[in-house]
Amino acid sequence: MSILDAPKSCIPTINTSIFQFIWKKRKDKIKRQLMYQNYDKGGLRAPNVDVMIKSLSKVSLDTTPSI
Repeated sequence: MSILDAPKSCIPTINTSIFQFIWKKRKDKIKRQLMYQNYDKGGLRAPNVDVMIKSLSKVSLDTTPSI
């Protein structure tokens, strides 16, 4: 099983774990959409697991040799 095979129900759990780590298990102080942004836009470049998995699956589909 790879990260691409992760069930969709795991993605919110992973995101919650990341943000609980960032905020030390307290309530988010900044909206997550802002946290995903680059530094120059006021964000912290936090990982967006959903977008990562979608982009990795797209890359793996694009690089699969056609028969």
